[in-house]
Amino acid sequence: MDGLTSLPGHQEAQPSPVVCGVTYLDYDHTDILGSRIEQITEQKAGIIKPSAPVFVSPLYVVPDLDECRGPDGDRPCLGLAGQYQRQNAALALQLARYWRSARGKPTAQTGADRPCQLTPVEARALADCRWPGRCQKVPRGSVAYYLDGAHTADSVQLALRWFQSEAARDADSSG
Repeated sequence: MDGLTSLPGHQEAQPSPVVCGVTYLDYDHTDILGSRIEQITEQKAGIIKPSAPVFVSPLYVVPDLDECRGPDGDRPCLGLAGQYQRQNAALALQLARYWRSARGKPTAQTGADRPCQLTPVEARALADCRWPGRCQKVPRGSVAYYLDGAHTADSVQLALRWFQSEAARDADSSG
């Protein structure tokens, strides 16, 4: 669910969620949610229900994906480019774990000595994750197209950082 589901007429889209997640707030959907960050925050907070816990990223509640370890002991590989996607993936991982636990499904064991040990399925899901049009590089012969559907000033800056990093890496590898 996103902030749009909190608007009048959309509130019953998920009346009893198992878990809710909040990521970075930005000036998106301003024509519907409002032009001030306070208005946007108020609207997006409408997804939170009294019966469901809330996971928030980038606060302490969600461990950084780089703190996690895959079954091989290495940091998880993420199929999505862009450093900010690691934060989103960390939140998605914790939401999925909570949802599975609430449904009586087995989840990864955590604790002080293993704050974020990934199961093989979790590691594979993160590595196989794709989002066409978000930090996507499409090579076509001798030309590479860099695509991103950024739609706010902040997301354009994040896409720019990704593009600069990829372009520098490409320049280094072409010698």
